[in-house]
Amino acid sequence: MRGAPRKLCATHQADEVAALKSVAADLKSKDESARKKGLEKIAALKDRHENAPSAAAAKALAAGLEDASWPVRTATVKLLAKGQDRDVALDAISKSLESSRKDGAKWMTFCSMSGMTAEQKIFAEYLKATSEALTAMKDDAAGHALIEFLSKAGIMPEEMVLPVVQSVGKVGTQEACEVVVEKLSQSEGFGDGSRAYHEVLVKVATEHGGKGLPAFGRGTAAKWKKWLDPNRSLFPKKVAKM
Repeated sequence: MRGAPRKLCATHQADEVAALKSVAADLKSKDESARKKGLEKIAALKDRHENAPSAAAAKALAAGLEDASWPVRTATVKLLAKGQDRDVALDAISKSLESSRKDGAKWMTFCSMSGMTAEQKIFAEYLKATSEALTAMKDDAAGHALIEFLSKAGIMPEEMVLPVVQSVGKVGTQEACEVVVEKLSQSEGFGDGSRAYHEVLVKVATEHGGKGLPAFGRGTAAKWKKWLDPNRSLFPKKVAKM
């Protein structure tokens, strides 16, 4: 749950300012590993005052989400999700996921017969880390960011988008279920559709007490739409606040 901003004591404030200055050169380095180490140093500041993680440090850390390197962005997401200021982390990761639809557009497309390219696999790792981080926050704003991404994203390799679909399923709201059904429907344009998407729906429906669930086969998405109409009340409209 979002709370009031917490201030650091004067000693920790001074330590933070000095630490942020000390990593400035690392963050500007052309060396990817140096930039990662700089971000790790910023993330470690919270260990000195875990009861009051600094919003300023989290904002400095969030700059890594605009890095040209997707591995650096992925590392930043993971660092932000581990005990950093919750409000800053949630907003930054949500915005990063939104911007990735444009920044990663050239990888969000069909893969070859041999599978995803090395670049696509790297981008897929970013999507996986980001979707899992947002799901773990158990916040309606985080859930909305995931749902919006999935609803606006085009057809992507299943291996790339499946972690996002699974995360949206875990959101468990009415809108989340509808978006997963829509993705299942889109996948049916290439055959019977994705069994993995169907299994996401089975899992979330079962967790919410759903009965008489559709079986996988031809026209599964239409069956789910028909099932969802009278069972909509099983799912909340919003994610419960932590």
